[in-house]
This record gives sequence, structure tokens and C-alpha cells, in this order.
Amino acid sequence: MLGLAAVFGAGSIFLAKVMFQSRNDSVLQASSLLGQIVERSESAPGVDMLRKQTPCDVAAVINVADLRTLAQRLEDEEARKKKRVAKQIDTGTDPVVYCRPEKSVTPPSCEEVAKAFATTSPSTSFVVTVHDQVQEKCSERFDAKGASLGPAPTPNVPEL
Repeated sequence: MLGLAAVFGAGSIFLAKVMFQSRNDSVLQASSLLGQIVERSESAPGVDMLRKQTPCDVAAVINVADLRTLAQRLEDEEARKKKRVAKQIDTGTDPVVYCRPEKSVTPPSCEEVAKAFATTSPSTSFVVTVHDQVQEKCSERFDAKGASLGPAPTPNVPEL
């Protein structure tokens, strides 16, 4: 009796592991890829200047092509699971300059962050997104010299 319970117990654990792995494999892969994107973004050219010239405790320059690859992978997997055609993900083409100051510091304006980033001589226009600890404060597109091109949406990556 005890042997049978052990066999069923081990079998249940194995089955649960296989089911968890098959259902969550794409999420785990996406999490790993997202971690790599974040790591590259936090050490991208211009990030050191942002940290020196602004109160951005967390600063990053995000390559949206990397985000698009991740988002499309998630969308393709979701579409496959739901047996529907995958939507094409559009994250735009401009790099995203991200800033979040420490809790006790007032967030800078998008314009202040753009001026600091523009001193690094970016080759293209870019989007600046500033957050506080809770929410987005601004999101604005700038030309390579730091002149405003108007409001811009922050790229939306599907949830893991």
C-alpha cells in the first residue's frame, strides 16, 4: 500500500513538473530575454551621462527592436495557444530613454532628461519616459538634438 502511494505520489510530481514546464516554458524564456534586455539597457551608451546630469536613480536606454522581438514572441505563443492569427507588434523604432528617480526626489521633466541625453550625440530621434515610484509622469519624443517632437506613447510589451 505504501509502495503504491509512493509511485502515485512520484507520478503526480512528475506530471505536475511536465505540465508546469510545458505551460510556462515560453514565459520563462521571455523572462530570461527580458532580463538580458534590461541589463543591456542599463549599460547602454548615454546612461552614465543621464545618471550624472539628472536625478535618475534608475536610467536606461532601451533598444525597441529587442522589445519588439520579445513582445512578438509572446504574442505568437499566445496566438498559437488560442488558435488564432498572431497580431504584429509595433513598438516604434526610436530608442526609449527611461528615467526613475529615488522616492524622495521629484521626477525631472521629459525635457530635462532629453537635454541630458542629447549631450551624448544620439544618431536618431528618441522617446523619453519618466516615472516616479508609482506611475508614468511623462512620455515625449525628441529629435537627436533634444528638441520636442510632441507626446509619445511608451512601448507596450505584453505581460509575461
